[in-house]
Amino acid sequence: MVYYSFDKKILSRDPIELKGRIRDVSYWKLLRLFLTDFLQLFNIFFVQYKLFHLDIENEIGYIATLVISLLSGVVTLIFSIRIDKINHKNPATVMSIVILSLLALKYIIDSWFAPPRILCCGWYGKIVTELITSIFVLFQVPNCFRQIVVTICAVRCKFSKNEEDRIKFYHEMVNAEADAGLLGILECYLRGAPQLIVQIALVFFRHDDFTQISWLEQVSIAAALGVVLPWTATSYHNSLRTQKNDNFPFPTAVVFFMWNACLLAARILSISVVLAFWPVYTSVTVLVHWLVATLLLYYNFPPVDFYKKDKIWHFMFCSIFGIVYIFNSINMTKGKKFWHYICFYGIVFLENTVSLIMWCTNEYAKTVIYRISFVIVSEILFIGGILIMILYYVKFHPRNEKDRSSENAQSGESIPLKIFNINNCENNESVDIPSV
Repeated sequence: MVYYSFDKKILSRDPIELKGRIRDVSYWKLLRLFLTDFLQLFNIFFVQYKLFHLDIENEIGYIATLVISLLSGVVTLIFSIRIDKINHKNPATVMSIVILSLLALKYIIDSWFAPPRILCCGWYGKIVTELITSIFVLFQVPNCFRQIVVTICAVRCKFSKNEEDRIKFYHEMVNAEADAGLLGILECYLRGAPQLIVQIALVFFRHDDFTQISWLEQVSIAAALGVVLPWTATSYHNSLRTQKNDNFPFPTAVVFFMWNACLLAARILSISVVLAFWPVYTSVTVLVHWLVATLLLYYNFPPVDFYKKDKIWHFMFCSIFGIVYIFNSINMTKGKKFWHYICFYGIVFLENTVSLIMWCTNEYAKTVIYRISFVIVSEILFIGGILIMILYYVKFHPRNEKDRSSENAQSGESIPLKIFNINNCENNESVDIPSV
């Protein structure tokens, strides 16, 4: 199983073991990276506009969104600083670049949009508002900055004439891409998914009246549920596969995307419907789920150098990924995950089913046909996600390709050379270089 390598030595960081092998950076990959950079910048503007320039439609939902964004921003910023420390990068230098970017983006945002909504009354209201808006931009800039670094390394690797520089930039690219993917997955499950649950819960609380929310809100809910969250999980997995020098072709990425899209949609819809009418019971259930996941991670995931193997930081680290395990399961250590998936998805299926039954039998829901249809769609999404996951491991998992390659080698069939080796370059041997 592929996983992010947290156990790195601070003095000698080499998280990948490519053994002199690199892959060519295709133009398609460059296009994807440029598109990701654009979406990261767009997300900064969108979040600022949504939080501080639109009228408040629901005060409770607005406060919950602010708190979720603040806490997730603090966590991702701490992880970003720690990653820079491990990478031998001076956090002060990186933060200087981030702050300059913050000032530039803040000026552009204030120029494009109307003045931000004053959050406090009195003479200090504008000062507090400017401070809060700047803090939220500060929390978003590091992730965008890392994506831009990945793109720069990819461009330099693609067009470098010197093979040593090309290998160097390739290693930097895959390392930076894995780090950016980790921060992206944290932001996805710590900020994106909880905010989406709050938004959808408000819709159910209003008796499913979509006319009371703006078209921008409706589009953002649909895009986040069907595209953004599963795409973030797919990009994270793709970056880890690239780091481990495994193939992750487009058909495999599509299957992986559909797997996560179905399971995440079913999970978020199930939590949202009960949160709308039973917020206390839902909060207690989610808290118990988080606590169990945190304790299991604490006792099964060994301390690593990422946080200097301190017990307190170990528990905090596991508690953060315990939140991730509310929505989805990600690999933390090496090993087979069959029974892990059986237990995790079995518990999630039970929680989802109980949530849907509670909502379906309450007096606030609409007609019987509407209730049954919603329950059927939610369950079909979950079961479909499980079937797609099985299809992924049976037909599309990179291990299957390795097994087929070894069988071809044993049978004496010729296998096209897929790897560029430094020694071949030194001996002036020409080889084919595949695309990433």
